[in-house]
Amino acid sequence: MQRTSNYQLPQWEKEDRIMMEDFNGAMANIENAIDGARSEASAAAAKA
Repeated sequence: MQRTSNYQLPQWEKEDRIMMEDFNGAMANIENAIDGARSEASAAAAKA
């Protein structure tokens, strides 16, 4: 299985076996990235 370069999200290939841990880990990475972006945006808005 390949992974994306920025957030290490799984990039499944046809022969890969999809595991719950892979899927849950990807969702956690997405959640954390969105939360981080929201926090940065709030801090920038407060500073402006």
